[in-house]
Amino acid sequence: MIFISVAALGCMIYALLFPQPAAASASRALRLCAGAVIPSLALFIIAAKMLAGSGIGQIFAGAERLKRRLGVSGGGLLVLVIGFISGYPAGSAAAAEMCRYGTLSKEEARSLLPYTNNAGPAFLVGAVGAKMLGDAKLGAILLVSQTLSSIILVLLTKRERSANINISFNSANEKTQSASTLLASSVAGGGLALVSVCAFVTFFTVVSDAINAVFENLGVPDVFRAVVGGVFEITSGLDALGRIQNVDTTLTVALAGALVGFSGISVMMQVFDRAGDGGVPTDRYLTGKIFSAILTSSSAVVLTRIFYANSIKTVLFSALFLLVGVIVLILIKKLSKKCGKNCVYDV
Repeated sequence: MIFISVAALGCMIYALLFPQPAAASASRALRLCAGAVIPSLALFIIAAKMLAGSGIGQIFAGAERLKRRLGVSGGGLLVLVIGFISGYPAGSAAAAEMCRYGTLSKEEARSLLPYTNNAGPAFLVGAVGAKMLGDAKLGAILLVSQTLSSIILVLLTKRERSANINISFNSANEKTQSASTLLASSVAGGGLALVSVCAFVTFFTVVSDAINAVFENLGVPDVFRAVVGGVFEITSGLDALGRIQNVDTTLTVALAGALVGFSGISVMMQVFDRAGDGGVPTDRYLTGKIFSAILTSSSAVVLTRIFYANSIKTVLFSALFLLVGVIVLILIKKLSKKCGKNCVYDV
């Protein structure tokens, strides 16, 4: 609490001593919210709340094989789908709502939370790729890298969910309500969520701008300042990264991938806020996002070298790595069959 108190006093002192830069940063953040955040998130957040309360997770009731492969219930599978297509923090909003309605267990939501909050396709391809980095193809590479890393991490954390949840967890305890009540509560709740999101974006944009102003006076390189800004608020960090000249494309994509995978402290606070509505624990979120940043960045570099830089060496190395992985997987499956019931491998 002492740190929070000191940080709060620091923000107040900064606003008093440097009112114009603080106001300029806040104005820029609010324009960003009005021009990008709200238009891209509004319908998704409201729709996520409506889906969570409608019992639509039952459509995945028959996908037992897929659910067991991923180690999720029907509700968990729906949250994953929403997280992949809606942009953050819609995944956490959906998870919280489904916990409230009883269609998702809190332990499952806790495990999935870091991997169900992803940047949306429109944001990555249109905003980040086409506008910020200057090439929509780079945005598509970031989108594929983010999706691959999330799927890999969901598979790697399968065992912990399988040990704590029932794969057949369904809507037996679901709280039902009328369609009109569901629509009204979803729109009202979505509006409050959007206000909360914009507040986080504004606050952390001002904080990151203040820190970067200090770094600029100290002569800190532009790349480092862009990364620091992205750690606090991802959109401003990616925008600053894209404006830096004479930087190798592979390095730019690697740093952008790390920022996309981590998502930033601003998004993290938004996720914690949404998750708190449903009582979802968030103690594993930071660790999961760090691993996501590493995997997204690594995947983005490989895909960039293959499809953007046309590197033959990278193609051959990736093909060899994939071949070895497939061989190891086949050997593990054969060994598991020989061992029978006394030897279990989670693959």
